[in-house]
Amino acid sequence: MSDTTQDHHVLTIEDESGSRTLILKAATYSLGRDSSNGIVIKGKGVSRQHALLLRLPAPNGYQYRVVDGNSEGKASANGVLVNGKRSNSHNLKHRDEIYFGSGVRAVYEIVSMENSQFIQYLEPADYQSIKSSPKTSTSTTISEEDSQEQTLFNQVIPPELSEGAVAKSPVEQPAASTPNRPWWIIGVVAIILIALGAGLLLNREESSPPPEPASQEQS
Repeated sequence: MSDTTQDHHVLTIEDESGSRTLILKAATYSLGRDSSNGIVIKGKGVSRQHALLLRLPAPNGYQYRVVDGNSEGKASANGVLVNGKRSNSHNLKHRDEIYFGSGVRAVYEIVSMENSQFIQYLEPADYQSIKSSPKTSTSTTISEEDSQEQTLFNQVIPPELSEGAVAKSPVEQPAASTPNRPWWIIGVVAIILIALGAGLLLNREESSPPPEPASQEQS
């Protein structure tokens, strides 16, 4: 039984470390000179967290998009060039040439062939299969089985929309509490009014003159 022909996404990188070919499968990769990135690239003008590769749904499977900057929306210092043009975000196509800064060159390829043929295709190259990005404060890790690639991209602030901005969640305002009815005040006022009424009655009785004794008729 022969293998099924499928698309294989490949990224060949040339930097200070030499040339290597990566098989892309995961939902997201972070690229930069810092060792915490899923794909470490070293060269002149490369930022610590330089760019992202995001896997997005496509009519015939999926495709990758390169985004300048890190997952917090902070752009790299020297940008990303795709086919010689500066680009903040670009859906990659077969044989697209990418420059990170001025010292790292990469070529993106989509190879359609059976698995057995693809293994033979990779034999001359020093290839690696990178499955996911490590967990860091500036990179997003999503498992290979995650199907929410488009949601992931929407969560990343594209540099063209907000250069160097960090998304902030709206501050929730506490709901205003309904004041309790002052029933105890009404009770106190009622007691005071009763006491005042009783006091007025007592004062009235004390101030009234005593009744004169009835005169006795002389017998």
